Amino acid sequence: MFIEEVTLEGFKSYAQRVVVPRFDPGFNAITGLNGTGKSNILDSICFVLGITNLSQVRASNLQELVYKQGQAGVTKATVSITFNNDDKAVSPVGYEDYDKITVTRQVVIGGRNKYLINGSVAQPARVQNLFHSVQLNVNNPHFLIMQGRITKVLNMKPVEILSMLEEAAGTRMYETKKEAALKTLAKKQSKVDEIDNILAEEILPALEKLRRERSEYQSWAMANNSIERLRRFCIAYEYARALKIFADGTNEIDHVKARVKELREDKLSLEASIAAKDDEAKQLEEERAKQSENGELKALAGKVDTLSKNLVKSQSGVSNKQEALDAERKSCDSLGASVAELEAASSGADGDSDRIAEELARCKEAKADAERLIAEAENEIAGCADGGDGRDGSGRSFKERLIEAQEKRRAYESEKKELGTKVSLLKKELAAKQKEQAAKAKGGETDDSLMKGLEKARKDADGAKAKLASLAFDEGAATELTEKRKNIAAETKKYQAQIAQVESTLAHLDVFKTGNGVKGAVAKLVHVSPLNLAKTHSTALEVAAGGKLFQCVVDTAATAKSLLTNSKTKQRVTIIPLDKIRAPSTFPEDKKKAMKALAGSGSEFATPAIEFVGYEDDVKRAVQYAFGNTVVCSSKEVAQKVAFDKNVRQVCVTLEGDKFDPSGLLTGGSRKAASNGPSLLQKVSALHGLSVKLGELKADLANAEAELKKHSGAQAAYDECQRAVEQHESTFQLLEQKLKNSKEHQLVATIAALSRDLETAQARDAELTQLLKDIKEEIASVEKAMADFGKNRKSLQKAAEKKLADATKAAKAAEKELTKAEKKSEDAAIARATAAQEKEVVSAQVEESKATQESLAKELSDLQKGIESLEQELETARDELATLRSDLTASEETLKAIAKERQAMIKQTQSCTAESKKLENKLAKLEKEHKHADATVENLTSTYPWIQGEEHLFGVAGGDYDFDAQDPREAQRELDDAVKTHESFSKKINKKVMSMFDRMESEYKELMDKKRIVTNDKSKIESVISELDEKKRQALMKTWRKVNTDFASIFSMLLPGTTARLSPPRDTSGDGDLDEEELAERNMPISPDDDVEATFLVNGLEVKVSFDAGATYKESLSELSGGQRSLLALSLILSLLLFKPAPLYILDEVDAALDLSHTQNIGKMIKTHFPQSQFVVVSLKEGMFSNANVIYRTKFVDGISQVVRTENASAALTQRNQKAALPAPKGKGKGKVSVDAEEEDVDDQQENTAPRKRARGNTAVA
Repeated sequence: MFIEEVTLEGFKSYAQRVVVPRFDPGFNAITGLNGTGKSNILDSICFVLGITNLSQVRASNLQELVYKQGQAGVTKATVSITFNNDDKAVSPVGYEDYDKITVTRQVVIGGRNKYLINGSVAQPARVQNLFHSVQLNVNNPHFLIMQGRITKVLNMKPVEILSMLEEAAGTRMYETKKEAALKTLAKKQSKVDEIDNILAEEILPALEKLRRERSEYQSWAMANNSIERLRRFCIAYEYARALKIFADGTNEIDHVKARVKELREDKLSLEASIAAKDDEAKQLEEERAKQSENGELKALAGKVDTLSKNLVKSQSGVSNKQEALDAERKSCDSLGASVAELEAASSGADGDSDRIAEELARCKEAKADAERLIAEAENEIAGCADGGDGRDGSGRSFKERLIEAQEKRRAYESEKKELGTKVSLLKKELAAKQKEQAAKAKGGETDDSLMKGLEKARKDADGAKAKLASLAFDEGAATELTEKRKNIAAETKKYQAQIAQVESTLAHLDVFKTGNGVKGAVAKLVHVSPLNLAKTHSTALEVAAGGKLFQCVVDTAATAKSLLTNSKTKQRVTIIPLDKIRAPSTFPEDKKKAMKALAGSGSEFATPAIEFVGYEDDVKRAVQYAFGNTVVCSSKEVAQKVAFDKNVRQVCVTLEGDKFDPSGLLTGGSRKAASNGPSLLQKVSALHGLSVKLGELKADLANAEAELKKHSGAQAAYDECQRAVEQHESTFQLLEQKLKNSKEHQLVATIAALSRDLETAQARDAELTQLLKDIKEEIASVEKAMADFGKNRKSLQKAAEKKLADATKAAKAAEKELTKAEKKSEDAAIARATAAQEKEVVSAQVEESKATQESLAKELSDLQKGIESLEQELETARDELATLRSDLTASEETLKAIAKERQAMIKQTQSCTAESKKLENKLAKLEKEHKHADATVENLTSTYPWIQGEEHLFGVAGGDYDFDAQDPREAQRELDDAVKTHESFSKKINKKVMSMFDRMESEYKELMDKKRIVTNDKSKIESVISELDEKKRQALMKTWRKVNTDFASIFSMLLPGTTARLSPPRDTSGDGDLDEEELAERNMPISPDDDVEATFLVNGLEVKVSFDAGATYKESLSELSGGQRSLLALSLILSLLLFKPAPLYILDEVDAALDLSHTQNIGKMIKTHFPQSQFVVVSLKEGMFSNANVIYRTKFVDGISQVVRTENASAALTQRNQKAALPAPKGKGKGKVSVDAEEEDVDDQQENTAPRKRARGNTAVA
């Protein structure tokens, strides 16, 4: 890369735009008179390269670079340099694709300094990186040799010369980076120390504390879970026990009812037998009558027989009635006892409820009092503290209380004064009004007619209300019925909308309209029970039926043919005619047993799919055809066993939808629902349920409308009476308002109001007198307390602290008692509601029993009166008959036997009746217990909704509700203990500790990660520094040897017969050896073989000169002349430049102290040793620029610099020939050039053979 063109505008002496064109890739010279702007061209190049030390360009600030510092109308300085970048091997990093690179720098007075690269604005760092990558660091320029620099070189100390060598070797930048890295290491170590300090002082102690609190919280949470588990267990046991009582009571009630029925049948049988015995006795009597000689015996016997039958019948009726009455009395007594017990229980519950309510109110009041006392005690403590203002429990200071009391006193005195005036005025006004009233009464001005009309209107209104009340119409019931109809109608619309929504999702099933032989899709013809309607079951059933669920069922093949012929649907559909379809045979029992055995016990099962669905008989064949003999299995393992068992071999479907075919085909494996919505069968079942509910609602709606129609007549009469009531009330209100507006009435009202106001004012005056007395006493008390506060402060503070402690203790106790009272209140409310419900039922039964007793007693009394009459008649007839039958003794014994048997039967009948009554009493008791258990179940179900979801787990062995494995009474005791423990711990637990611990632990891990990263970075940096120190040492050794060789060669060419070298200075100890400790301190590890040569790494380098071709070297340079010293310094600089040639070198009058012969040698040396680099040299001597390929001559015209270009054709041709003679480079690295590996630059043949007719005077004006 080399300069092709420089453009200056407004820079120093170049006020106008000046282009310095076509720089030669080799040797360029700039000459001209003093002050014409020669060095300004070099300054512009340094300006673009980014120089920061403006003293090197002879300026103190950037504004001085602008032409006349902006005072001539030029306010900005712009310099652009175009670089040729054809040689990509030495191209800047990142610019390999550009053949030319234009870099522009502009400074504006009062503005900002900016850079542009190829026309785009760039940051200064980007420009520096561009030039640094090709060894053009203008702020440490080894390629820039300005005026006066040469003489400074020989005055440098050995360490400074070593620094120049380091710059040439490229290790100086490494030292800068190394220092920055060491600073970074120090910062990272500071960060590590800070992290360690935070960990030790903040994070770890807080983390340990949170870890302990987390452990306590987890223990508390486990106890909380245990409480919930035990509470649910106890509630579940109570529910299961009540449910068992309910179920057992149902069976027992049925059994008792059956026994009662059996006894009644036995009683009827016995009564029939008694009737048979009576018939038999009658037959004997008839026979005896036939044997009697006269008709009197027959007549008496008939009479006795009739009376006896009537008597027995009446006695039996009396016995039955008496037993029924006794039984009813016992039942009533039992029910009465139950009512008494329930009343006692209700009374006790009410008493307990009142007591609990009082206790609850007392606890709330105690808690509020304790909290108030705490607030008062805290205020008193604050008032008694040092600097306190003596505030009391209300939070007011002495001063505030005194001011408040004084303000109250003033207010009371002011109000009392105003009241005195008001009382005086009221008395005067009242006397005046009373006098006016007396005058009007005397004059006869009264409202008697209005009063009579008002009374009549009141009576009319009352009569209308009485008539309205007499109507048999319940307005509330009618309103309730109307509201009920409205709610039912709204609910009906709701269900209709839901049905429409579900039907819309099932519209694809209704290909044909149902009716006329069309049954519908199979999916709509099956009913899945709610127990089998889980997502898994519906999935299995849908896989089992497959596409057959969408097939349409019709009654006959003719119907199917008609549908296919006349249908206009474009949807493909399969039709199942019931008369043609052949359903598979049903499962034999042996296969079912085999499947059950393969499934095993527990929750596993293998059941035919057809058993999970319900259907109508008329579509049975179609449903059997759809589901076939597919078996639904609970798991893949069961399905695999059943499908491939030799005794079964049926197609099986798992609950997840996997299908196992005995033929070896397996499908499924990862079946998922198309969405999270319900399945097809679930939708159909939901539609069926909604339709049933809609039918019920429509029936209810019809009933409600019928009831409203019944009430329509009564409604009209009621409305008419209601209007009459409103009319009479309106008349009454108008008259009442008219009366109120009359003057007499207003006068009475005014007198009454004045009397009331006077009484109120007098009462308030008496009250204010007492208030003033009290407030004056309060002011005296406060003033006394203020006076004594200083000496009583400590005792008051102790008393307040004791009050605070007592109040805090009382508040905790009150809180605990309040919790217990609230629990008791809830339990009492439940017990009271249950007892009231039971009492209502039993009371109704008592009233019914009393009515029955009255009826039975009346019937019994009538029967007993009839028996007495019959007994007298029978006794008379028997006496008469006995006389007549004295000769008929044989048949008498038979009649006695019959009577005896009959009597035994009567006793059996009575026994059946008695047992029946006992069983009826037992039945009543069982029904009572049954109803109580039902109420308990209902109450628990409504109170604890979770029971319905977990009821199937109650009592299951091995489950959470195993009542055999865990004693319910012991569980209740554990629950009580756990609740007490939980309450004691809940006040000490930090319930936010889990999130706090996670956050703190995250911070701890984050800090440890940061520390680890910092430590790793530190180790890597230290390792890299160690490696680069070794590479630096090797590079410096190589550079020193190469520079020494070039230094001797260049110096001998500039001053023939001489040589020079760079050597380490002698050690101060005189032995010349290297101090290893000093080397280690400078981070310069060397091997033992390099020990002597590397001495310069510590002590630096000195310039040594020999005038006898290296035989001896001068110890000092004081013997050299000024010209020799300049040549020696220039040789050293050029040898350093030659080690790593830069693409550009700038020399500013380096030959000022030399004669012409030495100047000529410099030009030859540049052409010999630097054929690959571009030189821009400013010189005033012919011997220097005569060797240049292009010469730029500057001149000053009207205060502005101009440049003229002249090409030295012979010099250019000579240099090109020298380049062509150079050997091809063996290799090169990016930005690294050595003497024996320079880049070959061969111009084209036309340029090499160009005619040499170009005269030295050929010029071009820029």
